[in-house]
Formats: sequence, structure tokens, C-alpha cells
Amino acid sequence: MEITAHRFHYALSVLVARTIRAEPYRCWHNAFLSIILLPEICADGCYVEGWLVVPKETRLEIVEHGWLQLPSRELVDPSLVLTEKPDQPACYFAGYTLSRSRLAALAPGGTLPLVCHSIYGDDGMSHREYRHAYTAAWQRARELAHKHQLPESTINEYRRTEARGMTLIIATENVL
Repeated sequence: MEITAHRFHYALSVLVARTIRAEPYRCWHNAFLSIILLPEICADGCYVEGWLVVPKETRLEIVEHGWLQLPSRELVDPSLVLTEKPDQPACYFAGYTLSRSRLAALAPGGTLPLVCHSIYGDDGMSHREYRHAYTAAWQRARELAHKHQLPESTINEYRRTEARGMTLIIATENVL
């Protein structure tokens, strides 16, 4: 997988996905459960909300996405392994990053993705790093389109919707 300044840990992502019984298209929920329920793996890691660029044969996808980053800078994505083949290239762009303890403090009663349900606006774009990640993802998608001689119209952006992707967090008491 092509990762910008990070290495995707596919085997660990599969193990985490199986352990938490990850669900397809529930990336923030899967990342949240992973970091909260698996402290032996993720205790010193971070929960990340950002953007993912997935180049396909005839199109490019920019996806609003959630995953984990370990202290080793390896990425754990228990959602991507459910929907993509192991050799699928992907570029991750971190925007809003929270430690396990900060996530546990902010999440109860909140809705994931947190950056989009906060003081940063409904789209999270008032958060400087989240906006920068979005811009960088679009830039990378345009570069890939040019490299593979695809028109820019083949770039599709996927954001969360009311019906798909968002998760209400009821409580995280006694998990730390």
C-alpha cells in the first residue's frame, strides 16, 4: 500500500478487525472500538480522523475516514481490510488526531467523527489540520489522475452521511 510517511500494518489491521468484529463502512466506530477495547495493542496509539485516497483502475476515491496510528508510525485500519484487497494502494492524510485518553474524555455523549460534531463546524473544516488533510488528499488525487491519464472528473469524494458512517457514543466509562 502506498502510504505518505507511514507504513500500513495489514496483518495487524486484520487481527484488530476480527477481534472487535469490525463492520464495513463504520471506520470511526471501528477505530474508536479498537483503541478503547484493545489497550495492549493501541494504548500508546492515536485515533485519527482524516482523508484517504484510494486509486482504482478507472477512478480515484477521496474518502472521509478514521483509523489508528501507532507510536511506530504504523497505521492500523480495521475498516479498509474489510472492503479492499490487500494490494490496494491507499494514501492516508491525518487531520484530527487524539490520544486514547483524550478520545475517552471527549467521546462520551459525542458523535463520531468528532471533528465534524464540534466547534470546528459540521464539516470539520474550521480545524486547520483537518482542512489541510482534505486539501492534501485532493492534491494527491489530482497528481494520481494526471499520472494515470485520468480526467479530474473521475475523482469521487465520499463524506459521511446521516445514514452511513456516523456513530453516537453513549459512554466509555471504566475502559481506561
